[in-house]
Amino acid sequence: MRGSVSRAALRHIAEELLRVDYVGTNRQICGCTLRTSYGLPCACELGRYTLGGIPIPIDDVHVHWRKLTMEVELEVGEDDGSEVDMTSAMDELWRRFRSYIEDVVNVESDGNCGFRVIASLHGYGEDGWPMVRRELGLEIIDKDGSTLYDKLFSNRLSEVRESLMIESFGSQPPEKWLSLPDMGYLIANRYNVVLVCLGNLCMTFFPMTSSHSPNISIYCIGFVNHNHWVQVNMKEGFPLPPFTLDWKNFRSHTATTWMLGFTERMQHWQLLTPVLA
Repeated sequence: MRGSVSRAALRHIAEELLRVDYVGTNRQICGCTLRTSYGLPCACELGRYTLGGIPIPIDDVHVHWRKLTMEVELEVGEDDGSEVDMTSAMDELWRRFRSYIEDVVNVESDGNCGFRVIASLHGYGEDGWPMVRRELGLEIIDKDGSTLYDKLFSNRLSEVRESLMIESFGSQPPEKWLSLPDMGYLIANRYNVVLVCLGNLCMTFFPMTSSHSPNISIYCIGFVNHNHWVQVNMKEGFPLPPFTLDWKNFRSHTATTWMLGFTERMQHWQLLTPVLA
């Protein structure tokens, strides 16, 4: 699959392979979290492929991991999306997360939509998106975070930095769009918030160097129409999707308290996963 799926997906699968000797092909022992939460083959699936000497089918990897970003490039000649009717896409978000949503707020579709949503949530207003790009860029080179991001992004560090740099304030090409999980780590760390993403894949990003705070802000963003981010205002105490494996691998010891502080809400999500899928 190398060259066909993202490096992040390959890392997740490699880590899951370490569980195969223990899990075998037993679904109950496996728990299938990687499949249900990330759209990637879990340990019991990998166990069956290993026993049969079968390569992992590319179709077993969710289409998200076969893209460079979580946004789909617009077709040549297609409008930038600012005039597209997002009603059906919004309805799908409401359907999947029914009673937990208070409101969904749309923003302009110009390749900056993800940064517009974060700017709005952070109090800058939607038009404050250039400031968000700048601050996330500063986060990467911050003296306290540089070592963390060297490890987290490895040889992709310059690629992540360049995705934040723009030449103009107009519509942006796909390589400049907000993509996860990379931007998720930067947003959570820079603003010391919990970032929740809802969409085809759902994930939670905790700060990686700070300790749990009961008064932490939770920013929730939704990925709709396969190419657009929206602001999702959730009801108090809504269930949280799982955190990423890279967060667990690269977080500081102090940041472990985030897992403990939100255990019940993440367990609630696991109970609801078949309903929310």
